[in-house]
Amino acid sequence: MYNEINEIQASINLEYGPLMRLGLFHLDDGDRLLIVIHHLVVDGVSWRILFEDIETLYTQLKHGEKPTLPPKTDSFKHWAEKLAIYSDSKTFLMEKNYWTQLESSPVHQIPRDFEGQANYVKDARSISFNLGEDETKLLLTKVNNAFGTEINDILLTMLGMGIRKTFSLARVLIALEGHGREDILEDIDISRTVGWFTGLFPLVLDLSYTDDTGRQLKEIKETLRKIPNKGIGYGILRYLSGVENKNGIEFKLQPQISFNYLGQFDADVNH
Repeated sequence: MYNEINEIQASINLEYGPLMRLGLFHLDDGDRLLIVIHHLVVDGVSWRILFEDIETLYTQLKHGEKPTLPPKTDSFKHWAEKLAIYSDSKTFLMEKNYWTQLESSPVHQIPRDFEGQANYVKDARSISFNLGEDETKLLLTKVNNAFGTEINDILLTMLGMGIRKTFSLARVLIALEGHGREDILEDIDISRTVGWFTGLFPLVLDLSYTDDTGRQLKEIKETLRKIPNKGIGYGILRYLSGVENKNGIEFKLQPQISFNYLGQFDADVNH
């Protein structure tokens, strides 16, 4: 089975296709459906859409009902075309001052033990840990209730405090990922559109208050609330806006850490 899975994954070809392949495995303890899709055409939200549709169709067929799905939403192509127009609009360019100031923010590089030359997947290493059920419940509910925060506020505060403790840096630059489906375009609905919408933008964390966890958390929370449209504008300004509309911004920030909270997938994979 594992050899077949690797073969299906290896058959994905970005230049010539296919970008998606399925495999149905009949095992002694039941069937398994493998779905392999290239990351350029699918993101975390898209997987939720696909899981939901598969569960809906499976349930309908199981009960002898006619398979029916909700109407499709606007295409990725249509969204991209609208985004290109939006990138030079007066409404969007109001964000320019925020990103200009961020790009001029003083930050220090995180020291490294070795200066590497190559950057290959084969050289990557992963470190992971799990929280228990009680700790997870506290993290997702009670902590946020006490401070009026969101989960990203908590996680970024803990990340920042760890960096301050380890490297003694009072300011740190990270790359923050978002789902990229912000409601910034009129007459566009991508709530059920499959694609890679993920946005990536720089964020500077001020870690001056790590001795007071509550104060530090509030500072991080306020920093995140000041980001216009949850950061989607950085990539729009950098890659879509006309040259005349991004004069004065060098886009020189190079975060060493990338942060991405994907959310809770438990409800999507329980069936």
